[in-house]
Amino acid sequence: MKLKLKNVGKIKEADIELSGLTLIAGPNDSGKSTVGKVLFALMKSIANYPALFEQIQRDKLYKEYLNPLHLELRTIERDELMQSQQVPLFIEAKISPQSKRKLLRVIHDLYRARDNILNNEEISDLLDVVRKNINGFRNKEYIEYLVSDAMKFLNKDKTSKDKIQLISNRIFQDVFENNINNSLYRKDVANIIFETDGVQVLSLISNNDSISCTSFNEGMTVFSDATLIENPFLLENNFSIYSDYRDRFVPVVMRPVDSKIIDTSTDLVEKERSAAKKLHKETYHEDLLKEFEEVFHSAQFKYSSSDGRLKYKVDSKAKELEISNIASGCKSFGLLYILLKTGVITKNGILILDEPENHLHPEWQIKYAEIICKMVKKGFYVLLTSHSPYMIQALRTYSEKEEIFDKKVNFYFASKDKNGKNYSIIENVRNEDGIFNDSRIFQSLYSPIEILDDIYSEINHKCKG
Repeated sequence: MKLKLKNVGKIKEADIELSGLTLIAGPNDSGKSTVGKVLFALMKSIANYPALFEQIQRDKLYKEYLNPLHLELRTIERDELMQSQQVPLFIEAKISPQSKRKLLRVIHDLYRARDNILNNEEISDLLDVVRKNINGFRNKEYIEYLVSDAMKFLNKDKTSKDKIQLISNRIFQDVFENNINNSLYRKDVANIIFETDGVQVLSLISNNDSISCTSFNEGMTVFSDATLIENPFLLENNFSIYSDYRDRFVPVVMRPVDSKIIDTSTDLVEKERSAAKKLHKETYHEDLLKEFEEVFHSAQFKYSSSDGRLKYKVDSKAKELEISNIASGCKSFGLLYILLKTGVITKNGILILDEPENHLHPEWQIKYAEIICKMVKKGFYVLLTSHSPYMIQALRTYSEKEEIFDKKVNFYFASKDKNGKNYSIIENVRNEDGIFNDSRIFQSLYSPIEILDDIYSEINHKCKG
């Protein structure tokens, strides 16, 4: 399987093979994290096709047509209020009392459309009532436009390409928060292609941060899911009412109240909660779980039914601790542990790890790399970004030890593009002849040490002088 990117965020060009373990190394601000987010959004789009289409279509219908229409129709409510208070009318609506009653009912029912209570036929009936009374409005041209376009949107037959475009555009917006294209070179069209066995599964372009589908082969075998871990502190699960977590930042008029948000944080919190509830009911991959013993010793994670949150015990007799009170490294290992143990992450999906070395002592970085290589040997797919020499060398060493290096491992190096100051190029360090050369990776990692050595030499020279 391959992921091909061009002009996506910081990435000018990348052609990435996903065969088992895929490492992307490089400095900060070189587009490494972008690769993981793109892959996450792609797999979520395919995995949610076509099930998510109806909901997203309704969201788009409400946001772009029904909500603006609702705001226009509310002039009738203001009209009624001013008449009841004997206030001179500011809105000269030529609507009969009977039609006005119908339209007041439409206003109420548009709320029901927002809550996904009405089906498409019922919404069409509401729009028809508005259309028949269109001449009574001062802003009739605008209302006519909203009604007409809403009807076209509802009645248009959607192909598989139309459906995946709607789904992928929504998921990419959730993941990237409307920042898909390069922030400096705004006119550069972004290209995203995912293929397997040389056949394009899904091809997308992004222009002005809006996704369009150029080709889609439904039914092709791809990853069934993607899990992106970029923040182990989500293990603390401090969101008592998680459904409100993102809603605080999304205006109520922008999308229906039960609209599903698919981004990396939401997905991971939902998986963590699911895993926590199954922690003592199901156990998978016992051989891999043993690898965590060197980190946990006799400690254990427990699910508390009283508050629905994870707890931590240093041994069976110790007092339960809140996850917020344990070491950051334990959170990193703990999140991967519970997802593995409960089968929330599987061999059919892909695990994306964004700089997992953060918060880990070098000894634990090496252990983490060992576990990842053993997972890949068992058939898991992992894409990992890193700028730690310990983590990268450990992945190289353990992949050779586990005999997966030649066929299941690809290392890539992300570096700034010399021809574009806001772009990076991601290149495979294994050439077409299969020769592996990771010297560029380690040279970039050790060059800061050389700077310190030069400063130290200068200090020494001054002292001796």
